[in-house]
Amino acid sequence: MKRIDLTGIMRIYAHKQVLAVRKLQYKVVSETGPRTKIIEQLERLAENLVSAFHNQNLAVAMIITNWHPTHIGKNPEEIMRSEFTAADAKLTIAREHGFSDWKDAANRATETFNMDFENSVDTLLSGDVGALKAQVEENPGLLKERSKYGHKATLLHYAGSNGVETRRQIVPSNLPECVKLLIKNGADKNATANLYGGEFTTLELASTSAHPKDAGILNKLLSELEN
Repeated sequence: MKRIDLTGIMRIYAHKQVLAVRKLQYKVVSETGPRTKIIEQLERLAENLVSAFHNQNLAVAMIITNWHPTHIGKNPEEIMRSEFTAADAKLTIAREHGFSDWKDAANRATETFNMDFENSVDTLLSGDVGALKAQVEENPGLLKERSKYGHKATLLHYAGSNGVETRRQIVPSNLPECVKLLIKNGADKNATANLYGGEFTTLELASTSAHPKDAGILNKLLSELEN
């Protein structure tokens, strides 16, 4: 995850809780490289999560309330008063990254990252259309590539701001333009990713996400995905 300038010329919407999660996870994710196995990163994120919980860092509450099955929907105060173990942290992080539980992650997250794909996701979310265009033209396979995380999202799915990694649920103001570029170059808008226990297209994700709506670009985004 590269550091995206959220205060620059390109306006990027990010909920304050998402910003807190980005800050919490930044060091671990930024140190991920081409030799890093998925499970190694997940282990570090889980360690980071339980440590932050014990330090009463409220950033953990958003992750836990969205991904821990017994804490879904609870308010931050209730979550921070609960018992939260290393096993709970592993379960939460596994589910946040598209795995059903930690055992599933341990069995399937044995590959290393495709850093070209990871970088293209960050480029998309930075709203840098020129760089995104250059990346997909140089490597068209990125448009059909799947995330190594359990949800197996495509690059286009990250435009849905829903179900994928919490830290990546941010919305550049020109996201519809980025989506138009991806589809024009061959991204499959009908492709599904395994999220929330089901298979969803980018259109389905975007239409049920609060982030594009709060960013004021939902109608334009849906229009690009529906056409």
